[in-house]
Amino acid sequence: MSGTQMVPDDSDKAILLQLQNGIDLTERPYLCIADSVGLPEETVLEKIRSMAETGIIRRISGFFEAELLGYQSVLCSAVVPEENIELYKEFLDRYPCITHNYLRDHRINGWFTLSTKDEADRTRILSEIQGSGLVRKIYVFKKTKMFKLKVLFDLDGKEEIRSESVAADSQISVRIDSVKKSAFMTGIAGDSNRTGLCKDVGEHLQAVTPEEIRLIRELQKQFPLWERPFKVIGEKIGLEEQDVLLMTGKLKAEKRLKRISAALSHHKVGYSINSMVVWDVKEEDMDKLPESVLSCKNLSHCYLREKDRDFDYNFYTMLHARTEDEYHSIMDMLKENIPHEKYAELRTVRELKKIGMKYFTEGTI
Repeated sequence: MSGTQMVPDDSDKAILLQLQNGIDLTERPYLCIADSVGLPEETVLEKIRSMAETGIIRRISGFFEAELLGYQSVLCSAVVPEENIELYKEFLDRYPCITHNYLRDHRINGWFTLSTKDEADRTRILSEIQGSGLVRKIYVFKKTKMFKLKVLFDLDGKEEIRSESVAADSQISVRIDSVKKSAFMTGIAGDSNRTGLCKDVGEHLQAVTPEEIRLIRELQKQFPLWERPFKVIGEKIGLEEQDVLLMTGKLKAEKRLKRISAALSHHKVGYSINSMVVWDVKEEDMDKLPESVLSCKNLSHCYLREKDRDFDYNFYTMLHARTEDEYHSIMDMLKENIPHEKYAELRTVRELKKIGMKYFTEGTI
């Protein structure tokens, strides 16, 4: 079945949109989706399994905030000679902490993300890549501000898409249909300092516990495609279903877990054009970005980053489009609304690697 081509129907599209927005933290999250699209729960699960097998859904898993788990994530780039590209790809594939690796249409053509426990580890890895002789120069572009980090592919243009940058989070409250209080649950719920329902995200958060690490390791894998997925996860890590739900909700409330959602193959859902568009924006103009820019559903990964004298841009945006006409229409809107000195378009010409980051894989707890 994996080689079968599949064209999503209207119910598939509705399911995919909900999966991208994130599943509800409840005992039977697929039943929630089934109720909203008017299909039996098992039919919805069959459709999701089919779309996963055909590659429309890359994965369904937890998406985490690296910094709040104790990791440092940076965007890196390299000048890779054409004759070294295959060896460069193989070399970077050795590092599981390099999760995304793209070739883009620019003199600085290799772009990858690197997440490490500390700066020393990052320096070591970048030194090894530089020392391989496969690249001419490596750059590191550190994030200074995040405006938006999420792309949801609208398959028919009819649905309202939530933006992670501006939307209220509807998944923080955990719905458990039949809660049996345990000492474990009482311990979490009763400790207001530990739960970290923080006004200032990241402040006063304690280190993740061994139980949370075991859960994170499971949530970053393929999410179970069964009626009660949190029960399946609990059986793997030795916790009751309700305990898994409560702990997952705690991670979500602390912003350590962004969501449990689907990542789609953009080519398989019609978005064949992907471009990193970078802008030189004066610092005093950054607060003048209009809502039309940040709410644009075709834009994701909007960051402010440090400049380099070889790459003098500070505002990074990822643009996804289905056609050339759509791409140029969005670019016209962005050029009109972003107060920039200059800009550059770096189209993705090849995806060398795209995987989810695996946290806490070193050692065992």
